[in-house]
Amino acid sequence: MRWSLKTLIQVVAILAIALTFLTSTTVAYQVHKQKLIHSTLEANYAYVQKLTSTTDTYLREILNTLEVNAEVVLSLLDDPSSQTQMNALAERIRTETNTFDSVAVASTEGVILGASSPSRELVGEELTSIGAMQAIKEKRKIISHPYVGIEGEPIIFISVPLFENGEYKGFLGGAIYLDQPNILEKLLGSHYYENGSYVYVVDYAGKL
Repeated sequence: MRWSLKTLIQVVAILAIALTFLTSTTVAYQVHKQKLIHSTLEANYAYVQKLTSTTDTYLREILNTLEVNAEVVLSLLDDPSSQTQMNALAERIRTETNTFDSVAVASTEGVILGASSPSRELVGEELTSIGAMQAIKEKRKIISHPYVGIEGEPIIFISVPLFENGEYKGFLGGAIYLDQPNILEKLLGSHYYENGSYVYVVDYAGKL
């Protein structure tokens, strides 16, 4: 069967139109896809920035709370009968902030001088955790990097130094268990996207 020149021209024209339509559709799809990806990334970035700012502000407020109470602790350090008061102060910080899982006052060697529940039975023992050692070594306000506690729980330690007339007296600090219910866990563990997406918190070393 031989096609006429007119038929061939019509077939070529139809193929050209189909190819043009397919190409334009593909290009439009890719452009739309890239715009969607870009807008999603921008929305995610804005959300992460807001989450980071909120978390940073909250942690700094926790530091300020510890600093204010450090003045009270200093007034109790030289009183041999003040352990009950220090325990009560540590417990109040723990319950009022709704963040710390335990709060402690420690000496320059890391010996616990006063503590909240559930660590009260550890009074008189020496703290050897990464966070406590960092507090003693650096003698400044710290928010530690996440580390694993002796029972395998992920922890961050927040503390402020105790200075009296320029002399280092120890620190007031609290441990936050990252996998336990608290305000920090709510900030980092809950988000408001309902599209099936997830939010991950990654530390400076790239660990989830």
